[in-house]
Amino acid sequence: FFGWTMSSAFDVAERGLGKLQAAQRVNAENEEIANMTTNQLYSQGEQLDNADRMAKGLQDDTARGSKLLKELKWRIFKEKLCMYMMILILLGADIGLALYFFHYKCANKKSN
Repeated sequence: FFGWTMSSAFDVAERGLGKLQAAQRVNAENEEIANMTTNQLYSQGEQLDNADRMAKGLQDDTARGSKLLKELKWRIFKEKLCMYMMILILLGADIGLALYFFHYKCANKKSN
């Protein structure tokens, strides 16, 4: 029937079975690679989530640090302003005393 013998039919069946088994092995390898890739992607996703949380934390720290620096600059400015005012007051007092003593000395010379 169709020119096939029983042994040739078995040969064809064995070759087909061999190809099927090879395809199943390739499929199993592909499935293993897919599982490993999925695990790697999951791990990388966790790493990215951690990096994102750390970046947000750094942004918060930077904003807080920037606010503290502004407050510190303002405080330093107020202290310097106060110091300059004190210097001006003391300088004015020195000039006032110098003028008073100079005027007093001149007034004493005229009276002598």
